[in-house]
Amino acid sequence: MKGYKKLCAAMLLAGLPIAAVQAQEQVIRVYSSTIEDRFGEDRTQPSSTVSLSREEIEQQHAQNLQQVLQAIPGITTDQSGGEDIKIKIRGVENQRYMGEPPGVVIVIDGVPVFERTGKVNIDLDNIESIDVVKGGASYLFGEDALAGAVIIKTKRGYAQQGVSLEHERGSFGYERSVLRAGGGTDNLQAHVQYADRSSDGFYALGNSWAETLSGNITWYPDEVSDLSFGFEKSDRYRDRSGSVKGATQAATDPEGNTASRDYTRNFDVDLERLNLAYSRELNDSLSLRGLVYQYTDDTSFWSGPMSYDGTGARTIAADDYKYDTDYSQTQRGLKLELNHSGDRLGTLLGLDLRRDSTDNAVRALRDYRTFSRGATTAAGTLLSEDEGQTDTQALFVEFKYQLAQDTTLTANARHDRIEVEYRDHLSDADADKAFNVNSWRLGLTHDLTPGSTLFASASTGFRTPTLSQLYRTDLSGDQAVANNPNLEPEESLTYELGLRQAFNLGGWPSALSASVFQVERDDFILDTSGQYSPNSASHDVTGEAAIYDNIGGTRTRGFELQLTTEPHQDFAFDLSYTWLHSVFTRYDDFYQALGNPYGRFGYVDPASFNDPVNSYTLVHHDNTGNRVPRVSPHQINARLHWFGIDNLKLTTEVDYRSTAWADEINQEKWAGRTLVNLMAEYNLRVGSGEQDNIQLFMRIDNLFDKEYWVIARGVNDSNGSPATGMEYDGVYNAEDLSIIPSTGRRWQAGVRYRF
Repeated sequence: MKGYKKLCAAMLLAGLPIAAVQAQEQVIRVYSSTIEDRFGEDRTQPSSTVSLSREEIEQQHAQNLQQVLQAIPGITTDQSGGEDIKIKIRGVENQRYMGEPPGVVIVIDGVPVFERTGKVNIDLDNIESIDVVKGGASYLFGEDALAGAVIIKTKRGYAQQGVSLEHERGSFGYERSVLRAGGGTDNLQAHVQYADRSSDGFYALGNSWAETLSGNITWYPDEVSDLSFGFEKSDRYRDRSGSVKGATQAATDPEGNTASRDYTRNFDVDLERLNLAYSRELNDSLSLRGLVYQYTDDTSFWSGPMSYDGTGARTIAADDYKYDTDYSQTQRGLKLELNHSGDRLGTLLGLDLRRDSTDNAVRALRDYRTFSRGATTAAGTLLSEDEGQTDTQALFVEFKYQLAQDTTLTANARHDRIEVEYRDHLSDADADKAFNVNSWRLGLTHDLTPGSTLFASASTGFRTPTLSQLYRTDLSGDQAVANNPNLEPEESLTYELGLRQAFNLGGWPSALSASVFQVERDDFILDTSGQYSPNSASHDVTGEAAIYDNIGGTRTRGFELQLTTEPHQDFAFDLSYTWLHSVFTRYDDFYQALGNPYGRFGYVDPASFNDPVNSYTLVHHDNTGNRVPRVSPHQINARLHWFGIDNLKLTTEVDYRSTAWADEINQEKWAGRTLVNLMAEYNLRVGSGEQDNIQLFMRIDNLFDKEYWVIARGVNDSNGSPATGMEYDGVYNAEDLSIIPSTGRRWQAGVRYRF
C-alpha cells in the first residue's frame, strides 16, 4: 500500500499544475474493452500493449502461437506438443509447470478461456488480431490476470470475402490444409472455414492432429449497430510432449525412443465456442456493447506413470500409466459495457457475469501398486468423481480524464464476487467458499510531441485459492496436507514507466516502445513443504502436516524495448529486447526428496540414508533470494526484411535467450541458445479481382541445426533416467532434469490461392 500511495501522490502532484492551465478541451474516448480488441487504437493507454494484425500473423506462417509471439518483449511460452501452449509474461509463474494457470488471462472474442491446464487451444488460421496487455490486468479481466492478458479476435467481416485454399507440408510429417469461403451484402457478411493440421512429430509418440470448423455471421441492421455470431468446433489429439529424463538422454536419445514417459499423455480434446455480440452507437457520445457466450472443453488423458505393476514388479513400459481422466468444463457468461465519450472525460461501465462448471472422473487405467509391497489397484477402479461450480459477478469502471491538452489520467476499478462450490461423489463431501476481491489501475500519459508519449501506471492482478488448497484433507483424504480455509487470494502489483515514440531512423519510418517495470508478489500460495515436494515431507521432518499458505514472494524487475520500422530502400527491420531479474523474496522452506518416496522403508533421517532404491530422505533448502527458474535475464529477437524483388519478401530472424536456472535451488542450469530462422513469401496476381492471387511461402526454423533444450525443469531425485539405470540414486543432478530437447532444423512450405 505504501508504494500505491506514493504513486498516487506523485501522479496527482504532477497533474495539478498542468490541470490548472486552461487547455483546449477535446473529446476523450475510452478504448478499453473486455469484448472488443481496441487497445492498439489508444494513444492514452498507460500500460504496455502490443498489437498484431491478421497480416502480421499470417506472414509468419507459424505452426504454433509461440512462433507468433516470440518477437514480443517479455513473452515466454511453455509448449507441450501440437499447437497448445501456455503463455507467460514477465517471468510471472515461470517456477510452475504442472498444469497451474499461467497468471495470464486468455480472451477469445470476449470469452475468458479458463482451460484446466492453463494452455491455449485455438485455430491459428482463424485469428484476425492479437493484443497483449502487460501488467496486472484484473481491473478489466478479473481472475488470474496477474501479469497481463492476451486478447484474440477471430476472423469476421468484409476481409473474409471470396474463397481461399491453402496447403503446406513440413518436417516430421507436418501437413496443413485450409478452406475458407465468405461473402455477403452491405448488410450481411458471413464466412466459414475448415482447417486440418497434423504431424507425426519429432518425438517418439509425439503425433498430433487438429480439425477445426469455424465461422462468423455479422448483420448490420442499420448504420449504427451490428450483431455478430461466431462459432468454432475443434477436435484435437496429441500424445507425448517430448520430455526426456536427464542430460545424457537429451544428448543421446532426444526423440525419447527408450524409457521416456511424460507425466501426462494421450490427450483427446473436443472444444466448442459459441458467442453472440451486439454493438450499437446510441448517440454521438454513447455506445453499448453486449456479449453472451458458451465455451465447452471435453478432455480425456492419461497421467501418472506407473512405478510398479499389479504384481509389484518394477515397470517402465511406455503405456503403463495409473490414471485415466475424463474432464469436462462449460463456461457460460454475459457481458455488458456502456461507453461514454465527453469533453475531457470518458467513461466505461461494465458488468461481467460468468458460471464455470466442471465434471471430473478418474479411473485406474491398469492394475498398479503405489508401493512394491502395497495393495493392488485394479484397472477400471473409480478413484475419484467430483463436480465444481464457480460463479463470478463483477462490476468494473474506467475513467479517462484530460488533465491538460497533452496529459490524460486513467483510473480503473473492478470488484469481483467469486463463489466456489465443490462436491465429491465418492465421499459425499462438499465444500464452498466465497471471495470478494478488488482490483485497480491508476495511470498517466503525457504527449511530449505529436509522435512521442510518456506513460506510467500501477496496476493489480489476483488469483483466488483452489478448493483443493483450502480443503485438501477433506476433499482428498490426504492427512499429510491439512485444510487451510483462511487462505487469501494471491495478488500482484505492477509499476511501470514507459515511452512510445514515432520517428525517422535514417530514412526508415520507425516506432519505438520502451518501459521499465516491477512486478511484486508477496502472498502467493505455497505448500509449507515446498513446491512439488512429497506431500508427506513436512510431516516426515517436523511431525506436523503441511498446509497451503500465503507464504511465497517474488519480485521481478525488468526493461523492455521494441523497435519496428517500415520499408525503406528495399529493407525493414524489427528489434525487441527484454531484461528480467526475477527473485524469490520469500521462500523459506523447500524439502528436496532424495531416493525413492515409494520404497518399502519410507523416510529415513539424512544421517542414516544409504539405500536410495528402497528409502528416501529430505534435504532442506531456503530458496529466499534465489532466482526464479526458467526466467532468462536477456532475450533478443531481431528480424531483417528484404523487398528487393517485386512481390517477394524475405525475412531473416535471430532469436536469442540467455542461460537461466532449471530449478528453484539454483543448482542446475538451462543453457541459453541463439537460433536463426528464415521466412519467404511470393505473391502472384492471377486474375482481375482485388483478392485474386497465389502466394508461395516457406519457413525454416533453426537454420544451423543447433542442439539445445527447449525447456528444462528440476525438483527432486528421480528414477526415470537411463543414465542411472532407471533407479533412484540418492543424488540430485542434471540426470534428474525433465528436458524437452530441440527438434533440430525444421522446414515447411506451402501455397495459398485466393479468389
